[in-house]
Amino acid sequence: AGAFKHRWLDHVLNLFAYIGISVPIFWFGILLITVFAVQLNWFPSMGMRTIGMDDNWLDVLRHGVLPCIALTFYNLSSYVRYIRSNTISQLSADYVQTQLAYGATRSGILFHHVLKNVLLPVITLFGLSFGELVVGAYVTESVFSWPGMGLLGIQSITSLDYPLIMAIIMLSSMMLILGNLVADLLYRFADPRIRTLR
Repeated sequence: AGAFKHRWLDHVLNLFAYIGISVPIFWFGILLITVFAVQLNWFPSMGMRTIGMDDNWLDVLRHGVLPCIALTFYNLSSYVRYIRSNTISQLSADYVQTQLAYGATRSGILFHHVLKNVLLPVITLFGLSFGELVVGAYVTESVFSWPGMGLLGIQSITSLDYPLIMAIIMLSSMMLILGNLVADLLYRFADPRIRTLR
């Protein structure tokens, strides 16, 4: 979208991102259930397994399609907007104009120079989102009745189970620290200049 600013692809991706950011995730989940589970009957509407099919991994996969679509659509939209704005700002930088003056192709500049500079802030966002992997799906798991950490957290809050609440918060904090560590390690692969720093 950033590379094709103000073209049809940019407009389509912008529309996708704006819808994903603006629409509440619980409403989007209910919409997915209404269309794909109730009307089309393609996927199950709730739960993790069908009763009597405990050992069937394909059944678990079918139950996970709609929650994954809801979470992906919600989270991917913010990444699209962030990458687009960073790409546009990088394409207007002086080093890009210098590369164009030396005869470099636009695709070569995008994949060899701009991509590395755009990836660094995205890696930071990725590291910060590790904590959400544990407790970031409260609403989604409630809408789809998926027995995960988010639903367990809501049940522990409503039942005033303080040890379980503290355990979930501790696990989320540890995942956040782990995500920052992974982000720091990924910096070295994304930008070779960081490897030479002492």
